[in-house]
Amino acid sequence: MPPSLPNLHPLLIHFPIALFTFGLGLDVALVAYWRSAWLDRAATLVQVAGALSSAVAAASGKLAANAIELALAPEAQERLGLHSDWAFFAVVLLFVAAGLRFDAFWRDRAESAPRLHRGRRLALAAGLVAAAALLWTASYGGALVYLSGVGVKAPGP
Repeated sequence: MPPSLPNLHPLLIHFPIALFTFGLGLDVALVAYWRSAWLDRAATLVQVAGALSSAVAAASGKLAANAIELALAPEAQERLGLHSDWAFFAVVLLFVAAGLRFDAFWRDRAESAPRLHRGRRLALAAGLVAAAALLWTASYGGALVYLSGVGVKAPGP
């Protein structure tokens, strides 16, 4: 019996989306209202995990793309190329944002209440830009599946 998930990319890609978005939400809460050390640590940990998992997801996507690219229609190949380009850009931005977030955490690691300094605001801004790139990448991935039918097996007898 063939596996129902021929590649791991659809499974792995949801980890960076969920982790980084959740970490960004924690960061917004930290900057907006709740300045506590545990929230600072949690936001940092979750955003770094999101960035690391994005590299794994992107690698799995590259393997999946290499396996199917030649069999795709030209329109789907163009979408795949855009998805791949944006994925690379998003991974880089996620790592930049996570690095800035870690730097902001490290500066306040001994504080009981993290300060709202320029580095923390820069980390939040970078996180929002990275999340936008992640959303744009996901839109191309969704178009591959729902408009081009990539990875969708036609129902049959």
